[in-house]
Amino acid sequence: MTALLLSLVACKSTVTVDDTAPPEDTQDTEEPDPDPIPDMSQYTAELSWSYDTWGDGWDCEDTSIETGVEVTDSATLSGLQKSCALCDHFYEAIQDSDPCELPLSEESEFRGVVLGNGVAQVYRILYSDGAFEATMLDDDAVYDEWSIALEATPIDGWTGELYVSGTWVFPETYPEE
Repeated sequence: MTALLLSLVACKSTVTVDDTAPPEDTQDTEEPDPDPIPDMSQYTAELSWSYDTWGDGWDCEDTSIETGVEVTDSATLSGLQKSCALCDHFYEAIQDSDPCELPLSEESEFRGVVLGNGVAQVYRILYSDGAFEATMLDDDAVYDEWSIALEATPIDGWTGELYVSGTWVFPETYPEE
């Protein structure tokens, strides 16, 4: 009888729930989205051109948009690497117009870059007589992983002094998992 009485008392006990208790700590199991990184396979640049001819007094200030697409063709890449062994990336440079009426969009031009800590070297590479030839555009361009700001020394091959300045901008991409 004592056991029966104890079980009746045990069944009658009440449980109080404290609604003010903090909820259980839940762990967020999802990984945060990765930070974007620069897409080094392409760039876009707004370039300012200045052309000062010798002797005839014709001067020009103009702008163009240059699009760079990284070279992936192995034969072309091999020739570009021979012209600039230190270059990290090579791009085919495509002009949207002919600034100062110079036939820049008609030529097959390439760019090579050597990337450093905060600085870059930018080369102009032309294909002529079966070989690629690199000339320095800027040996002290500012590089911040997302862009390259350049101010070119006079560009050879023109009957005057041709200068170009501008900033390459690399688009953002996300690393693949």
